[in-house]
Amino acid sequence: MPRVAAAIRAYGHGTLTRLVARLTELARIVIGRGFGTPIAGRRALGDGRGLGWVETARGAVLHLIECADGGRNVGDTARVARYRIVAPTEWNFHPCGALAAGLRGLSVTNEAQLRRRASWLIGALDPCVAWRLEIGHA
Repeated sequence: MPRVAAAIRAYGHGTLTRLVARLTELARIVIGRGFGTPIAGRRALGDGRGLGWVETARGAVLHLIECADGGRNVGDTARVARYRIVAPTEWNFHPCGALAAGLRGLSVTNEAQLRRRASWLIGALDPCVAWRLEIGHA
């Protein structure tokens, strides 16, 4: 997609480029050019453990599963010992994640600008998450 490639060249792999990609994909859906092929996969990790992932509109979702008996019993007798989901919100809103990186890169002159741009970043990353912005003054 040329617009996304241009955004990567101009702005790198940050939040703005992600927003350009989402808007480009939305435009393609609206004009009937279809959905992109989802990126998904799975990998056996041995000893009854496995990992699966799928790329979503908000980012990658990971699923990690571990069977209680090491995966030796398959079918109705298998028992799940551990199951973990890592959702895009965890990646995006991690202290070292996309939101933190985007906020560090902001150039603002006042608190109102900071609040407005922060809301744009949060909306670009995950419009469904509830949030509250607290600004500490040094």
